[in-house]
Amino acid sequence: MALASMVFALPGVARARDVTRESRQHVQRAHAQAASGELDGAIAELEAAVALTPQPALLVELAELYARKGDRAHALELYRRVAASAPEASPERAQAAQALAAMAAEDQRAADEAAHATAQRAEDDRLATREAQAARTRSEAQQKQEAQRAQSATALREAREREDAENAALRTQARARAQVHERRRLGWTLLAPGLGMLAGAGVFIALSSSLDDEVRGGFMHATQYQDVQARGQIYNGFAWTLGVAGVLSVAVGLPLVLTAEPDAAGVAVTGQW
Repeated sequence: MALASMVFALPGVARARDVTRESRQHVQRAHAQAASGELDGAIAELEAAVALTPQPALLVELAELYARKGDRAHALELYRRVAASAPEASPERAQAAQALAAMAAEDQRAADEAAHATAQRAEDDRLATREAQAARTRSEAQQKQEAQRAQSATALREAREREDAENAALRTQARARAQVHERRRLGWTLLAPGLGMLAGAGVFIALSSSLDDEVRGGFMHATQYQDVQARGQIYNGFAWTLGVAGVLSVAVGLPLVLTAEPDAAGVAVTGQW
């Protein structure tokens, strides 16, 4: 039993004085296997010893082996069995009660830790959800701001395009008006001399007609007739020259003078004879 106390701290073995020789052999083999780390073999030997002599000390030892193995269910069952069957003042009952209290405290700590972990996970999930909502809100706000900036940029660009188009139309109209004024100026430059030349042609035609009247109206010497005829040819030549030049000047100048004002597109219409 001293070996049992040194290896496993199992004080109940020393008090199991009435165990049978076979049971004692099972216990000895259990101690040896437990010392070498063979927990399954040690448990099997103690199970055999308990089957022969189910004393509280052996049950406590067996419960401790199950606890070392990590089999809490079997250890808890054996401790409860000892606490229910061992004499009230026996050390085995006190040891079982102490083990049950320790296991209950350990279970409570595990439950508390699990509850704390669950609460922590719930808090983490709540924080993650709130952060995700905040991120979505920020993203929506950013998207709204970007959309507003894009709309503002589009409106500004369209306004600038309209302004550029209006300025271009005004420049086109101004150029068209300048062209019209230049055409009219040139037209008057041609039309006024042309009318003057037509008037001059009319004068020479009238002079030529008066010479013809003189020829028809009275007797003339041959020299006078030749002089009148020569002057008539000169008058006719001037009349034709001035007439043709006047007609050409009027024909070119009048359409230029009659050029209409430009329309909204800046297109000027030239008057036609």
